Amino acid sequence: MQHAAAVTQGLDCKLLKFGVPDDVISTVPHSTRVPLSSRCSLLQRIKTKEFSKCSPGLIGESSKQQIHTWTATRQFPALGQLAASVSTARIFQMTINGISTSDEQHTATSDGTSTVGQVIKCKAAVAYAAKEPLSFEDVLVAPPHAGEVRVKIINSSICQSDLYYLLGKDKDPIFPRIVGHEAAGIVESVGEGVTSLQPGDHVIPAWVGDCGKCFHCKQGKSNCCDVLLHNFDSGVMISDKKTRFTTLDGKPIYHFFGISTFSQYSVMDEASCAKVNPKAPLDKICLLGCGVATGIGSAWKIAKVTPGSTVAVFGLGTIGLAVVEGCKAAGASRIIGIDIVPEKLELGKEFGLTDTINSKEISKPVQEVISEMTDGGVWYSFDCIGKSGVITSALESTQKAGGVSVILGLAADNDKVTFHPSTLLYGRTWTSGLFGGYKGKTDLPGLVEKYMDGTINLDHYITHKLPFSKINEGLELLKEAKSLRCVMHYDE
Repeated sequence: MQHAAAVTQGLDCKLLKFGVPDDVISTVPHSTRVPLSSRCSLLQRIKTKEFSKCSPGLIGESSKQQIHTWTATRQFPALGQLAASVSTARIFQMTINGISTSDEQHTATSDGTSTVGQVIKCKAAVAYAAKEPLSFEDVLVAPPHAGEVRVKIINSSICQSDLYYLLGKDKDPIFPRIVGHEAAGIVESVGEGVTSLQPGDHVIPAWVGDCGKCFHCKQGKSNCCDVLLHNFDSGVMISDKKTRFTTLDGKPIYHFFGISTFSQYSVMDEASCAKVNPKAPLDKICLLGCGVATGIGSAWKIAKVTPGSTVAVFGLGTIGLAVVEGCKAAGASRIIGIDIVPEKLELGKEFGLTDTINSKEISKPVQEVISEMTDGGVWYSFDCIGKSGVITSALESTQKAGGVSVILGLAADNDKVTFHPSTLLYGRTWTSGLFGGYKGKTDLPGLVEKYMDGTINLDHYITHKLPFSKINEGLELLKEAKSLRCVMHYDE
């Protein structure tokens, strides 16, 4: 990304250009920074004619193009220098005699050419077949259609769900495909009719969908949206049933959960994109795109863990540890972690485990061990593995009357669970839910704020960092259970 300080000369001008995104401002010396609130305030004051003059400036020597920028000469003389971005920007046009503003989108590449409405060539990790390494190659990304946005992905992490689909465990595998669904980025451009987002917004792609208009959104019975229900089993966009990705020779590449974040640019429905605090670090909040939010939400929103309660968590990967963190924050008095990897059991204590069980080292069913430890069972249990035997054990480890068991693991399509109905007769609850019960656009901004105020700790989930080009190394780390979350940086 090219940027420089734009120095103004105090001359009248007709154009007011380039509202500067905060990721660019953060790289500019403090004395020249302009907070987002000030930029919004300035635009409002311009509309009310509080400023009388603005000035043209030249981009610094590091860029070959000339860009007009502005400075206020009345009430904000200290704003004479601004960072000007040629990657993401907004143009606001004004005339001195009668203020008129236009909201034209303007996004430019490093050579100064606009990308709005254009096909973008970028790097992506493409899956051509199950159980094969991803192909890191150039792809073409079409402009967003009506109701869609195109996002520049800045950071992404690798989730077990990505691995599940890449291994071909789903019922109807779709290839070639760009997977990835746990990321954060910046809106590059928006399609016709998009009102909730604009270029430069910091966002978390939200695979669960949240349009607020469909039958399921209006019913309010769950967090499921019709956009999600389409995207979950489809590799095409909901608007025209076509893809926005193609190979360089024009062959379609299919989408994943409607967001496909293993690409430097991705097109998604407006309903699948949550605007968040621009001050939040994208390399941390990308984790809220799936695993951490799923675990914490399962404790807070689905099970509704109460203070003083007992809990058993089966499987201590990222989702399981997030469940532990959520239960601890909810005030659970005893949290038992079950796994077969000693290192994970030890790590779980840092997240809030009070007891651990290595299921390889016991001589009786784990549900019996838990029952003996807790006088008949825990009040809440969570399956975070996705195997039928573990799901059953988790259910049977809860109190017969009033226990709650939550299924979080994603089981293989041919792995079926069987149980006798009397298991639920006395009032056990067996439940599940996607994304911890959260709605993307509605709830993700609040989760980001909980990270910002310290309620949620995202840092301790990140065990590895890699450039996007080494994504296959990250997948191997996850396969070998050597990482919790590997965060990839797309500009490296």
